[in-house]
This record gives sequence, structure tokens and C-alpha cells, in this order.
Amino acid sequence: MSGEMGPFLCSGSHQAQRDCQPSALNCFVEAMSQCVPPIPIRPCVLKYLGKTHNLWLRSTLMLETQAFEKGLSLHVKPRQSTEFYEQESITPPQQEILDSLAELYSLLQEEDMWAGLWQKRCKFPETSTAIAYEQHGFFEQAQESYEKAMEKARKEHERSNVSPAIFPEYQLWEDHWIRCSKELNQWEPLTEYGQSKGHINPYLVLECAWRVSNWTAMKEALAQVELSCPKEMAWKVNMHRGYLAICHPDEQQLSFIERLVEMASSLAIREWRRLPHIVSHVHTPLLQAAQQIIELQEAAQINLGLQPANLGRNNSLHDMKTVVKTWRNRLPIVSDDLSHWSSIFMWRQHHYQAIVSAYENNTQHDPNTNNAMLGVHASASAIIQYGKIGRKQGLVNVALDILSRIHTIPTVPIVDCFQKIRQQVKCYLQLAGVMGKNECMQGLEVIESTNLKYFTKEMTAEFYALKGMFLAQINKSEEANKAFSAAVQMHDVLVKAWAMWGDYLENIFVKERQPQLGVSAITCYLHACRHQNESKSRKYLAKVLWLLSFDDKNALADAVDKYCIGVPPIQWLAWIPQLLTCLVGSEGKPLLNLISQVGRVYPQAVYFPIRTLYLTLKIEQRERYKSDSGQQQPSSVGAQSHSASDPGPHPRHGPHVALQPHHAHAARAAPHPALLARGHCRPDGLGFRENWHEEVLRQLQQGLAKCHSVAFEKSGAVSDAKITPHTLNFVKRSW
Repeated sequence: MSGEMGPFLCSGSHQAQRDCQPSALNCFVEAMSQCVPPIPIRPCVLKYLGKTHNLWLRSTLMLETQAFEKGLSLHVKPRQSTEFYEQESITPPQQEILDSLAELYSLLQEEDMWAGLWQKRCKFPETSTAIAYEQHGFFEQAQESYEKAMEKARKEHERSNVSPAIFPEYQLWEDHWIRCSKELNQWEPLTEYGQSKGHINPYLVLECAWRVSNWTAMKEALAQVELSCPKEMAWKVNMHRGYLAICHPDEQQLSFIERLVEMASSLAIREWRRLPHIVSHVHTPLLQAAQQIIELQEAAQINLGLQPANLGRNNSLHDMKTVVKTWRNRLPIVSDDLSHWSSIFMWRQHHYQAIVSAYENNTQHDPNTNNAMLGVHASASAIIQYGKIGRKQGLVNVALDILSRIHTIPTVPIVDCFQKIRQQVKCYLQLAGVMGKNECMQGLEVIESTNLKYFTKEMTAEFYALKGMFLAQINKSEEANKAFSAAVQMHDVLVKAWAMWGDYLENIFVKERQPQLGVSAITCYLHACRHQNESKSRKYLAKVLWLLSFDDKNALADAVDKYCIGVPPIQWLAWIPQLLTCLVGSEGKPLLNLISQVGRVYPQAVYFPIRTLYLTLKIEQRERYKSDSGQQQPSSVGAQSHSASDPGPHPRHGPHVALQPHHAHAARAAPHPALLARGHCRPDGLGFRENWHEEVLRQLQQGLAKCHSVAFEKSGAVSDAKITPHTLNFVKRSW
């Protein structure tokens, strides 16, 4: 049966069922996977079934089972840095299984599973290092590790022959070196690599050439790809045809775009139906493709409006502005690969530049309207946003390279110049935390060389605040304080300047423990909260409450009491429990006014935590009194009674502290007496006992949870699991 099964499953007669879900072949394979003993199927056949007939998950599970049956261990052997590879460490049957399983993991975008598999089977230690770097997003280091592995393999080839078993690892180096180059925005070297003699890769050239405006190379690569394109890439071929039809300077064919968009969309939807039903990482490329296809259609609208016959019409200009505004608001998410951000922004850049060129070359436009600035501002904003995402993903050098391209745009608006310099300075600030002093000096040089007279006070103040951060990095404390002070004096409501100054003072306070530094840090954080919304101010208020834990003489608490007036009460609501904890401590008295202010605006949000704290302290004091009374000796009842009625002071549980909630409660009760009177009754109603059916339901849920835990512990043989004595006693006791 095993000999007949392989040819039957691979038969071309099943191709008609490829788009049917579920198909007869799917049901057949699912049934066959349940056979005992299992029917052996070659790994390459399982891989084919997974890719072609939407049996991704079943094929992967069957390959994993085969891998364990062949004796592959889950434990990764430690490798020495000097070894090249272990000869014949994996047998040919195991090699075939691992190759198929690794390809399915890669196609399913299961990067962690793929990385774990290759960490186990790779021969070169550099491969393991590169994969680890790549998993963490360190693409520069990963690219260097792949290049080191290639160099080591070349030297090994010169000494002796190499086993064919190492060839899949060679392919991995090439594929992932290309991926690292894409993430590092190295499109020109990739284009040259794809066109190199003896190693022409038209698929790579097709993907890279349009980004560097090499439309001739793209046209040639597209002609080669169309001859041997796999069906799963058909949507991409039609999309690139659309790119060429719009952007090729000599062969613009806008009339074909609608048809190409329709074909690309239908083919992408067909590929979506061939993926697993549960949406996961494997669906991400097609979701990204949907954005690229719709922007192909919108780009055709822009170019149609830029035709000489339509250039002066108001309708065309309005449609163009609508598309540009849509593009500005429709951004990929931060977690998307930088290569996808590149696909979106490079495509948009072509059309922004087309807008600028069309209106600058138009001699009939109104001199009072400068429509070319629409493309200039959109192009500059796109470059800045692209660089910002590169910085957030940790690819700082890539971000700096992207930001430098803004100089290719003539007459950049002031606001875009500010944002560009701001992102550039932040890149150097991020590098300074990793690299050292040189990056700090480069960032300072950027700020010092900027002519600030063209910027508003708010922009200039932010530059001064960033300058203070750099000066703090190189331990110029006095100059840093002057820079921060100049920033907040220039623009008092600049939240970022106050926050940066607070962070700087907090770091010094933690090291030196000077109370005045702590007071200054709290003052800065409270000023930063004055003009922020509640969610963004939480981190600053959290730091304020944390700094209060260092308060010995109430100096920090007095600062909170003094400067909390400008902070909206709503921003303190999330911190009521922490404020009450401080209230019963040594620093509590100065915070009484703050809690009262919040309670006047939000009485219920403050009343119930206050009431709970008050009753808790009252019960604790009563229990402590009983405990002290029980330890009295008959011979000294009078003395002990006097001692119990007047216990020594305690910072947390003394009677004088227990009365503090009374005062706060009374201060809030005046504005809302009726509301708080109803509040007194409400907690009493929250103590109703559960009904009999609620009790039965609770016991059933507890019993079910115990059964689930037993089944989980015996997951290897659930049918043989026996009830534990503890669970049996629970059942007998409950029923």
C-alpha cells in the first residue's frame, strides 16, 4: 500500500480539487493519518500535499512525527567555536525529513519553529549565530555572520570535498543574506547581485529594480519571470506589470491598470483560500499585498490626473489631494518588516516626484497656487516616517541613510526640516546609549550646525532639550541643566522638555540621594503632566510615586503637595491605591490635600478605597489590642492595661495614622453628602450569599478544572488517567 500511495497522492488528476475545500483528497489524507500502524509516506510527498492541497498543518504534524520516529532529539548539542561541521551526524532519511519540515515551517512563517530546527541541524556555528541575530532583528550582525559562514565554507572547499548534505545550509545562507539585505534597504547591491553573470536571478531583479527606478532591468526580468512563473506568484507578476505600465517612461499604459488590478486581486484571493483557515503569520504577505494592489489602483488615478489634458482641472487636483491624504493616513504597522515599509514608501515616492515634476513643468498653471508643494511635502513626510520606523526597529544606520535622502528634495518646508533633524538627532541619541561618546558628539554637532532662527519657539525648545540629553550623556551636568532650563523657559508647556529634564534629575538623584534633586525631579514630572492626557501621563506619575519611597523628611511629599495643583484630577484616578498607601506612611500628611482635591471631583472613585482602608486599619488595631490584652499577667493588670490603651507609635498601624482616613473622608463628604450617604449602604449589599444553584455551578466548575489538570498531567495517555484521591474526596464532599 505504501508503494501505491505515493503515486496516487501526487497524481495530476487531483489538480481539479486544488481550490475545493474540503476536497476528497483532503479527507483521504486525514483518514490515512489515523491508520494504525501508520502508512509511511515520503517527506517530499507530504511537503507537496501541504503546499498544493491546503494540508499545511496535517503535513507538518506528520513530518514532525516521522522526525521523532527516526530518533531525532529535541536537545541542542553545545557547539565549539572552532568546529566546522560534524560529518555524517544526520542520516539521509533524517535529512530528507528535516529539509521538507524546514521548508514547510518557512512557508508557514513559523520563524521560531524554523529557527529551532536549524539551530539543531546546522553544521556551521556561524549559521546558528546568524539565525539568533536575525530572530532578534539584528540584521546587520546577521548579515555579517552569514558572510563569515560563506567565507569559512569557501576555505573548507579548498581543502577537501564537501558532503551534499551541507547544500541546504548553503541555500539558507543565500536566502537569508538576501533577506537581511532587504531589511537593511540595500536595494542597489541586490539588483547588481541578481544581474551578476553566472547567477542571474530574475525574481530578485524584478523585486529590486523598480525601487531604484531601473525600469529597463525590470522589464527584462518580468519577461523572464512570465515564462516560468509558479501559480502562487501570479498575483505578484500582474502587480509588477501594473508598476511597469504606470512608471515606465516610454511605455506608459494607464488603460490596462484596472484589468491588472482586478487580475492581481482575484489571484491573491485565490491564494488566500489555499492557506490555513486560522489566520496567522502565513497570511501576512497577502494582507500586505492587498495594500500594494489598492495603491497600484490609486497611483493610476494620480497619473491620470497628471496627464496634460487633465492637469489644470479642479476635479483632478481634488482627487489627487484625496489620494495623497489617504496615503498619509494609511500606514503599515510598526511591527511590519522594514522591507514592507520600503515597498509602500518607495512606490509612493515615484508618484510624489511625478506630481512635483508635472506642476513645475506646467507653464499654464496659476502663479498664485503652488501645487508642486503638495508632492514636496508628501515626499518629505514619507521619508521622515520611513526613517522613524527604521529607528524604532533598531536599524539606526538604515534610518540615518534614509533621512539623508531628504536633501534630494528642493525647497523642503520648515516643518519637514525640523522633523528630519529631530529624527536624525534621536538616532544619534539611540546610538549613544550603545556605542559611546563619538555618537554623542555627532548628535551635538547636528544641533549646533542647525540655524534655529527659522524654527518656532516650540521647535527650538525641543532642540535645546535634546541638546541637554547629549550633554548629560557626556557628563557635562551644568551645561545640561542650562540647556533644559532654556528649553522650558522658551516654551513652558513643552511636555517633552520637562520629561527629559525630570529623567536626567532622577538619574542623578538615585546616584547621589540629594533631597533637592528629588524635589526638582518631581517638580519636572508634575509639570510634564499638566498638558498631557491621562494615558501618557501615567509613566510620569508612576515615577513621582516611586520617588516618594525615598522620602525621609517629607521634602518630596511637600513638593507633590505644592505642584500637584496644575495636574488634572483625572490623571490621579489610576493611582488612588498607591496614594492611600503613601497616606498611611510617614509621608502621608502632605498628600491629604491632593486626595481631597481628587475626591471633590470624583467622590465615588476615592470614597470606596478610603472606606476599605479605614475599616482594614480599624480591624487591625482591634486585633492588635486583643492580642496585647491576652498577653497580660494577672499580677500586673493595671500596668498592662495602661500600656495596651496607650501603645507606642508605629509608622503604619498607630491610632493616629488610622484617624487620617477620617479626616480625608470628612473633607470629601461636604460637597456630596447625599451621594456618600448612599455609598455607605452600597458595600453592605455586596455581601449577599450565593444561591444553591450558584453554589452547584461553582462546585461543578471546580471539579471540571481538577479533571482538566489531571488530563493535562496525563496528556500522553488520557484514557488511562485515574482520578486522584484529592479529586475523589472533593466530589464526595460536594455531592
